[in-house]
Amino acid sequence: ENSRGIKFNKPPAFQKAPRQPKKKHELLKTGTIVKVASRTGPGENLPGGVARITEVHVDKEKDTILYDVAYVLGGREKDVGAEYVTEDKKEEAPRKRKKREIFKPQLEEQKEAIQKKLKG
Repeated sequence: ENSRGIKFNKPPAFQKAPRQPKKKHELLKTGTIVKVASRTGPGENLPGGVARITEVHVDKEKDTILYDVAYVLGGREKDVGAEYVTEDKKEEAPRKRKKREIFKPQLEEQKEAIQKKLKG
């Protein structure tokens, strides 16, 4: 309502979204390779990255999980919230090696040409 007594309806885009229940995070073990989300903004400069968990802190009263991590490219961070940490799945499935056959068609052609010369 404004100073003249006119009521305005809020457009749907400005209404608050219903609260989502807190997502339960699975407990990750010490030594697990994880990705830490970037947390940058005014007064905060935590770029995140790939890290290894060094310690796990579980606070049952506050129902929170916090991790101490050591980044692969250097540096450490303590008490990172579980909502910023996800397990890095790349470690589980290494790439399989394939046998290369780059020159095989050319070698076959050369072999056939040599055999024709020997016969003829």
